[in-house]
Amino acid sequence: MNIINKARFSLTSLAAAMLMLASASASAVTVDPGTVRLLPGTTAAAEPWLAGTVLVDQLTSVSFGDLSATVQERVVKETSTGYLDFYWRISDVSRGLNISSFQLTSFAFGAYDANYRSTDGLGSRGPAALDRFLVSAANDANFLFLLPVNSTHDSKFFFLHTTATQYDESAFFDLATNRGKSSVFATFAPAVPEPETYAMMLAGLGMVGFMARRRRRA
Repeated sequence: MNIINKARFSLTSLAAAMLMLASASASAVTVDPGTVRLLPGTTAAAEPWLAGTVLVDQLTSVSFGDLSATVQERVVKETSTGYLDFYWRISDVSRGLNISSFQLTSFAFGAYDANYRSTDGLGSRGPAALDRFLVSAANDANFLFLLPVNSTHDSKFFFLHTTATQYDESAFFDLATNRGKSSVFATFAPAVPEPETYAMMLAGLGMVGFMARRRRRA
């Protein structure tokens, strides 16, 4: 079954929905578990908070059966907020293959926004939508390409905007093509605080409350 159909989008309905993007505002789109959201594309000029410092920028070579491609992975720290954004870009796809989706698993984070850089970056194909799976797999998400990424059309940078301040290589991705899925590769995601971190946060909050009570009594 075509990956677009698996994601509850027929090519016809997705193409019709894409017509609405012409009037959509260029901004990151909040994607809740169990929803599919169209991605209108955006730029750092439209959303200045996207500007930031690239903390990591690496290339992952994807090779599986007939498929070969390069996935560029970036972690960007926003200048204005200090939050982390996670970027991916697909290029160098082997001839004859069409990539229709980029699927993330174990991207462990409660809420995030999604979009792609429409004009202020490389590539010619942006994802049309993001499908965030149901609550039972709420840490999984699927970037869907109406126009496939292939040997003549690289993808644009697509991203998830989070409020995380730490990251590690704890998530995974695979690529869906017209000949099946690739194998699974590790990628970056928000780091889940260790239990010790939570304990320190609670202790700090307790100390703040204690000092506040002392000031009130004084």
